[in-house]
Order: sequence, then structure tokens, then C-alpha cells
Amino acid sequence: MGVSRGGRARRIEPVAEIGQWDGRGPDYVTSFAADFADAGTESAEHWVRRILETAPRPLALFVFIGWKFVLRLRLAPRRSAGTVAGWTIGETTLDVVTLEVDSSLVHARKVLHVESSRLILTTHVWYAGTRGRVLWSALAPVHHRIEPLLVSLAVSRWRRERANG
Repeated sequence: MGVSRGGRARRIEPVAEIGQWDGRGPDYVTSFAADFADAGTESAEHWVRRILETAPRPLALFVFIGWKFVLRLRLAPRRSAGTVAGWTIGETTLDVVTLEVDSSLVHARKVLHVESSRLILTTHVWYAGTRGRVLWSALAPVHHRIEPLLVSLAVSRWRRERANG
């Protein structure tokens, strides 16, 4: 699980679960962290928007297709109030934001924790039957590549913006 190199996200042991859905704990949990100075200078909602809504266009399209057409997530319209990238905002504080979305295959929750020098993005997935379990099992390796890439790219863009004034 490697050591982070200044903002590059890496997989870590999942942070504590945050509740249940449909009376049960998640079937799948994974966390990715990026360690870098000044992470806490922005709110959790700011960071999750930066991670999920400002990816390079080809990557953003790839993610959207996976969410909408493979996982069949019921995403809200792109710029709907109370959403980030079509996911509904649940709990939100300065340091934590929770996003949720459903489909006929899965229920998913993303939680972004912001610490003074660390971002942690955790994904929780509940399967809605065997089809959801089989599909997520096939997609999890893709998730393990894309999620840390999204976080790392967001940190890189943030650093460039700060350096350029």
C-alpha cells in the first residue's frame, strides 16, 4: 500500500464505517488518502467538488459512463442544488462531506474527510442482490485505479492554482 509522495493518493486501510443502509453495513469499503501540507485550508465540500467535478474531460466522461450506464446510478442533473457530480449531498461539515446515490444494482456512499495535511476519500458499496455483487466485483479493480487518480489530479490542480496566484 505504498507511501504517499506529496499529494499522490494511495490506498489505505478503510476508515471506520459510517452507519448502515437498508439495515446492514456495507458489503465493500475502500479508502484512498493524499498527504500534503495545507489540505485543511479548503472545506470538504470544496475538495469533493474538485475531485469529482474538475477531472480532465476524457477521464470525467469515462467515470460518468461507468456510473450512469454500467452501474446505472440514478444521478441528479449535473448542476442540481444539493449535489456533487450527480450524487446527493448528505452530511456536511467543514471537515467531512457525505455523498450518496442508488441504482437497481448498488447503493453507494462516498465520504471525504479533510484533515490539516490529509484528504481521505472512502467509498462504501451495498449490493442490491447478486447482480450488484458480481458487477462491483468486476469493477472494483477499475475503481482502485480511477479513485486515487481523481484525488491526485485534484491535488495537483490545486497546487498549480496556488502557485500561479
